[in-house]
Amino acid sequence: MKIAILTPWIKIGGISQFVLTLGEYLLDHKYDVTVVTLYEQGDQWERLAAVGVHAVHLPMRWRDGRVQHALRVSRYLARQQFDLVITNIGIANWAGYNCVDFLPDSMIALVVFHSHHPQVYQAAAVHSDAWNLAVAVNPQVQNTAAARMPEKQVRLIPHGVRSPTAAELARRVGWATPLRLLFVGRLEDRQKGVFLLPGILRNCLAQGLQITLTVVGDGSDRWQLEQRFAEAGVADRVELTGALSNEAVYTAMQSKHILLLPSYIEGGPLVLKEALANGCVPIASRLPGITDAVIREGLDGLLATPGDSRSFAGQVDALSDPLRWQTFSQAGIAHARTRFTTQIMGAQYDALLHELVASGAALAYPRHHAYWHRLARYSWRDFVPSGPWNGLRRLRAYFRRR
Repeated sequence: MKIAILTPWIKIGGISQFVLTLGEYLLDHKYDVTVVTLYEQGDQWERLAAVGVHAVHLPMRWRDGRVQHALRVSRYLARQQFDLVITNIGIANWAGYNCVDFLPDSMIALVVFHSHHPQVYQAAAVHSDAWNLAVAVNPQVQNTAAARMPEKQVRLIPHGVRSPTAAELARRVGWATPLRLLFVGRLEDRQKGVFLLPGILRNCLAQGLQITLTVVGDGSDRWQLEQRFAEAGVADRVELTGALSNEAVYTAMQSKHILLLPSYIEGGPLVLKEALANGCVPIASRLPGITDAVIREGLDGLLATPGDSRSFAGQVDALSDPLRWQTFSQAGIAHARTRFTTQIMGAQYDALLHELVASGAALAYPRHHAYWHRLARYSWRDFVPSGPWNGLRRLRAYFRRR
């Protein structure tokens, strides 16, 4: 079976890690796999070659509008005669989900919902007449998508993560003071809630807890986050490492006791599963159907009230008991091995792909019957070449600043 996986880029991050993991698994199971990046190659592009996955880069050209870019991608897929296309529904992957409007009728389009963001459901609903089936990464996303698009099938396949080797787990640190806290993710407060971190540390210290925090990641709010650590008087207890490779993140998790995930919005948070797999006990925002679908509260992790630094600090205090932390850490490793491995995820996709090809997964109406109708759903801006349009937007921004 010949499969294309469409993604904006290959960078450090959840969707890119999913693409790499799934691509490698399918290749190992005799699929012909091509990863197609649509905006940037990304700083992890070379990892595709390292795992043996063929890769093609089809960026937007200066003379392309967004629709022309989507059409060019669909024509490439048609020329290469792919049997099935897997595309990730996300705000940054515009061409990846719009190109399904123009695919040949015989090509199966499988879309993957990675986020609980309203724009993700909106984008999928607009193009629901052109894709065959969807996959959701957690129960909340599955239920929301199914309610928004009751005429479409939405299957649940949670993300899988690499299981640490026995040698890696042998390096796992035991309980000790100070408690070593860890944050891994994009340094962006609107989604990730990173501005709660200084308050969490301050409240922990007020409760007499001895703690340190390592922050792994980068993003637009890094400078302001550093300022807030200083203003809270906890900067001396914080280390900011910048973004790290997946292997280095695993090493960090094995050397830390507690992972903090104070997010307001998540999809299928790989970092929680990676923390469990490495025995780093997670404390996460209570996001129903998302974080509680990964953490078994009171068994291998704890949940806290979103946006409440005192709630997070209270849960850190609950893990300051050595026996309780050790019990949670071991339970998390066992849980991840039985539910969240790349092999489990890959086997579920393998079965689904065979089912789709065997059944044909027919659309209600062939794509070519509504070709002009689909073109009409785009605005004139979507046809304007990106070079001049981007120049005009920069010019408007310049005069607004004056």
